[in-house]
Amino acid sequence: KSLFKIFLAGHNIPQTKFVDINFQFMNTINIEHRIKKIKKTLSLPLYVKPSNSWSSVGISKITQYGQLNEAIKEANNHDHKILIEEWLISPKEIEIAILGNDELIISEPGELILSKDFYDYKDKYKNNEARVCIPANISLSEKKKIKELAQKVYKICDCSGFARIDFFIVNKNIYLNEINTLPWFTDISMFPMLMTHHGLSYTRLINKIISLAY
Repeated sequence: KSLFKIFLAGHNIPQTKFVDINFQFMNTINIEHRIKKIKKTLSLPLYVKPSNSWSSVGISKITQYGQLNEAIKEANNHDHKILIEEWLISPKEIEIAILGNDELIISEPGELILSKDFYDYKDKYKNNEARVCIPANISLSEKKKIKELAQKVYKICDCSGFARIDFFIVNKNIYLNEINTLPWFTDISMFPMLMTHHGLSYTRLINKIISLAY
């Protein structure tokens, strides 16, 4: 996650503010300086994430800087590299599916409508309280911009096969959240639902992914 955000920042892709901590290469003094930087440069609320985790495992939302050290410790239990980023208030969560190598199939954007402000592991795979809206309830200009950004990010990252790219929209401003190069294929997963809406059945989608690998 942190390498992705650093790399995309170099290409001027709009993202929320973030700071990373690498426990493998930083000593205690460096880490303390980085934490001071976080408090000076990032506004609450914040999300503290393991850089290489999945499905919201090890992620904490903090609303006070006094919670930061404990959140960092929790993330560090899952990874030596930690990502701390500003969180947007009540964003629209938009996801888009891309399929292909040279010629790309780009789905319509879908919207994830949450039952609460943090989509954690239980919500993703147990509670199943989030709703999906395909196509997303956004303007034509927002849809066009997100498709353009998704294609640009896919190509910048030299992706092949397939990926799901996630965005936030707040006050008509679009922010890249992350790219998932191995999106899940459960019966409530966004990638296959987006491609089904595009006209690809589950069977055709799997066959297409396999053919793209050769």
